Amino acid sequence: MFRAIADGFNYLFGMLADFFWKLMNGLLWLLQPIFDLIALIFSFIVWIGVIIVKIVLLVFAIGKLLVGLIAGLFSTILGFGYSGSTTNLPGSYMEVYSHIRPYLSMLQLDKIAYLIQFGIWFFTAWAALRLIGGMRGGAGSE
Repeated sequence: MFRAIADGFNYLFGMLADFFWKLMNGLLWLLQPIFDLIALIFSFIVWIGVIIVKIVLLVFAIGKLLVGLIAGLFSTILGFGYSGSTTNLPGSYMEVYSHIRPYLSMLQLDKIAYLIQFGIWFFTAWAALRLIGGMRGGAGSE
């Protein structure tokens, strides 16, 4: 007798569980488009944020490049002054440099090296400014 009561409750709870799962699957089927729309909206917001962060990082990288070029240009210009101090090189190179230095100053090649260094910085800065100035919202130059 207890076996029949237990089987009856087992059958009843099995029917209730089956009804509950069918009800949940039906609700999921009805609400799936709404869930998809919410997921799409959040995904769109995330990708807009990623794009904004990438653009900000690009602008900062371009700014860092310009600041580096301008700082290098000014350090080159400030390097034109002769301070009279000797060059600090590693020991193996210092001996060779000390033998060559009088000839370099006699031929004034050190001043030519400063002029070439200034020219390199000047043309690099000019080319970078020209490239950055040519950027018009992604539409190439005409």
